[in-house]
Amino acid sequence: MSVYPGPGRARPLGGAELYSGALEVAATRSGDDSSGDDSEAELITPLVAAALLGIGSINTVKRWVRDGRLAGTIRNGRYLVYRRSVDRLMTKPG
Repeated sequence: MSVYPGPGRARPLGGAELYSGALEVAATRSGDDSSGDDSEAELITPLVAAALLGIGSINTVKRWVRDGRLAGTIRNGRYLVYRRSVDRLMTKPG
């Protein structure tokens, strides 16, 4: 039985809610960075990257960063992915 937490109280989000929220965030952000320098490019979370790529696991995104398939970095123990590398992977033919 689910109990409404009341006004002003946060409730944990389920996987589907997080996924759809990540898609909304990704849709509102522009990945257009004309500088060509990944050090200044937009960084996104593995959740947003997974949502954009249509895959269900952030662990896959993290593995792809470790393997070099996606460009990314680890800051304070958290993975961050360059949006431009996700865009390139999405447009890469089969």
